Amino acid sequence: MLAGVGLAVSLVWALGHALRVYRRYVPRYALSLPLVAQGGAVGRAAVLSAPSTDRALVLAEIRSALVEALSERTGVDPRAATPRLIAEVEAKGVLGSDGLHALRALFFELDRGLEHLGARKRLRVSPGHVEVLHQKMMEILSEIDQRRGG
Repeated sequence: MLAGVGLAVSLVWALGHALRVYRRYVPRYALSLPLVAQGGAVGRAAVLSAPSTDRALVLAEIRSALVEALSERTGVDPRAATPRLIAEVEAKGVLGSDGLHALRALFFELDRGLEHLGARKRLRVSPGHVEVLHQKMMEILSEIDQRRGG
């Protein structure tokens, strides 16, 4: 009787271990890197598009792109503060009065993002509003290109 119970326990144990599903071990060096951990444009885009990313960081990126494009198109100093950037663009005459007003309003919105980053406060901006700001930037740059003849 005792031998029968021992045999039954042994069979249950053996079947339990034999039918267990094992996860295959993959060494860390063989795992693919998530996009966020990658450098370059791919990593940057992944960080900016992540749902957990503060929108202030996205606004700072748009501002950086705007300043870089203004510098390339008009020769303004990319390290200058916003009032000086606007004054240089105005002095070069590459934007009309409506375009300058739009540029001031755009910089006001984008600088708000920088202020929130500096204060470490989360900025609540809808993705739709980010798209609108991007579209305004593209319109301003298009006007500059048209006035420059290029």
